[in-house]
Amino acid sequence: MPEPRIVLPRDEGPQPDPVEWWYWNGHLQDKTGHEFAYMLALFKGGIFGIKDIFFAHWQVSDLGRRTFDSYYKTFWYGLDRGSFDGNKLNVQGGETLSIKKTAPETYNIATPEFDLKMKSLKPPLLAGGTGFIDLKSATTMCYSLTRLETAGKLQVDGRRVPVTGLSWMDHQWSPLTFNTEHAWIWFGIQLDDGTDLMCFEHGVKIKTRLATMSLPDGKLKVFPDLQFKRLGKPWVSPVSDAAYPEAWKISIPSGNLALECRADIAEQEMIHGPFRYWEGPVRVTGEINGKKVSGKGFLELNGVPGKTFARVLREKLRRML
Repeated sequence: MPEPRIVLPRDEGPQPDPVEWWYWNGHLQDKTGHEFAYMLALFKGGIFGIKDIFFAHWQVSDLGRRTFDSYYKTFWYGLDRGSFDGNKLNVQGGETLSIKKTAPETYNIATPEFDLKMKSLKPPLLAGGTGFIDLKSATTMCYSLTRLETAGKLQVDGRRVPVTGLSWMDHQWSPLTFNTEHAWIWFGIQLDDGTDLMCFEHGVKIKTRLATMSLPDGKLKVFPDLQFKRLGKPWVSPVSDAAYPEAWKISIPSGNLALECRADIAEQEMIHGPFRYWEGPVRVTGEINGKKVSGKGFLELNGVPGKTFARVLREKLRRML
C-alpha cells in the first residue's frame, strides 16, 4: 500500500486527525539592524472528551536586549465563525489571532505583538519527501514553507516598529495521543546560501531521526543517518528544573554535513498550563561538502524531564499566599 502524500493547497486547512498545528517562526530586524525573533503556533486538540479545542502560543525575543516574552490564548468554543471555511487557511480568533492565506504563496499572521505579511520563495518541503513520517510509536504528516520573505510591524516599547526578515512555517497533523514517547528535538534551519534543513529526533525509547533538506533551487534530499550531539552545559530552568541543552552539533555523514547551532537566548522556556517546552532562535555555523556555511534557525525541545505541571502549580500558589 503506497504511503500517503501531502498535496497542496488541498491540505493547508484542518485535517480529520485529532492532533494538529500550524507553526510559524522568524528572524526580523528594524531599519537600524536591531534583531528580533518571533514564534506563533496554533494547536488543535481535545481534552475531557471535547474535540477541536484550539489554543495558540506565541513569543517575541529581543535579541539585542536578550529579553523574551511569551503569550497564550485558548479558544474553548472554537475560533470565530468563518474560520477555515472551504477548508482554507483563513483563521480568526477575536482580536487576538489572525492567520490567513491572502493570495497564492502569500500569508498574513497577526497577534497583539506583531502583524506580518510574507511571501513564499521556494516550493514546500515535504518531510521525508512525501510528507508522511513513520515515528514507530505513531505516524504524522508534515510539510514546511522554509523561506518566507517577511515584512510588517512589531510592538516594541509601546510603538509599532517596521521590520523585515525571513520566516518559516510548518503544518503537521497526527493520530498520535500523548504518551511516554511524546518527546522531540526539532530544528528548522535557513542557511545564507539558500539551503534549508528540517531535522528532528522523536521518542524516548523508540527513537526516530530524519533530516529533509531543501536545496537553493527547491529540490529535496532526505537523510536517515541524522545525528545529534549536545554541546556544553544545558540551561536549567528555575521554574521547572528542566535542563535544556542550548548548543548542539548536527551531523549527516551521507550528506557530508556538520553544523553547530547555539541559542541566541538560553532562557526561552514556554510554560502555559500543562504545556511546557523550550523554543527559540539559534545561530548556525558549519560545513557542507567541505564548504563553510552559516545561517539562522529555530530549535524546539519537548519532553525534557522536569517538575510536573501539578508541582509547578502548587509552588506558584504557595508563593502567592
